[in-house]
Amino acid sequence: MNKKYIIIIALLLLGEILLRISNIEFQQRELWVSILRIVSSSVLALWYYQYQKPLYSTVDKLFTITLLLPVLTSLSNFLIPDYFNIVNIFVHICILFIWAYMFILMGAKIEFRDKEHKFLRLFPLYYLLPILFYVFSIHPSVSSKYVILLLPYTLIYSCTGTLATFLPMKEEHRVWISWSIALMIFTNLIYGYDTFMERIPGSNMITRALVVISRCMIVVGMIKYFKERKFNHSISEI
Repeated sequence: MNKKYIIIIALLLLGEILLRISNIEFQQRELWVSILRIVSSSVLALWYYQYQKPLYSTVDKLFTITLLLPVLTSLSNFLIPDYFNIVNIFVHICILFIWAYMFILMGAKIEFRDKEHKFLRLFPLYYLLPILFYVFSIHPSVSSKYVILLLPYTLIYSCTGTLATFLPMKEEHRVWISWSIALMIFTNLIYGYDTFMERIPGSNMITRALVVISRCMIVVGMIKYFKERKFNHSISEI
């Protein structure tokens, strides 16, 4: 079943790319791109729902909501384009905050002195990199309204990414979630540089492709988490 949804999402992404390189009038193009993105978010939510229905747990419900929240960003793209970046950042702050809460509910706990020294190995990727990029690159380049939004965005990203790597699940399953967020961090570095510092040719298509891939990865990771949890629960009943 995974393949079916991945193919649909890949085709929607291809449609976005073709629209970006087409000669369609700008407003029409943005309208259709937004529609495809709304459909893509809906397909991701449907994909997860088909595996988890009915959504009994709080984590299931919260995660499904986060898959649909990007619809607000897509709507703002053609309804209030002047505020697109503000809406985009705010929506992603909400998503990351919900994910952090979800991971805590799932049993994630950051261990500063764990036997594998995991925190020390992950600290540069999830904490230092986003914060240093914000302090030395983004902060001097943006207006005060973006400074206010981007600071909590950077901090919650760092916290959420680290929590994901401490989820109590098999490494081969947890890696889908932790690397999904690592990929999102890399994507946001590109997006931040392109939006607030200097334009990168073709960055819209690159960042969109990376966002879609990362969201597919986290859906797979969450499905694997609950499959592992159900398996362990069934074993304990034997």
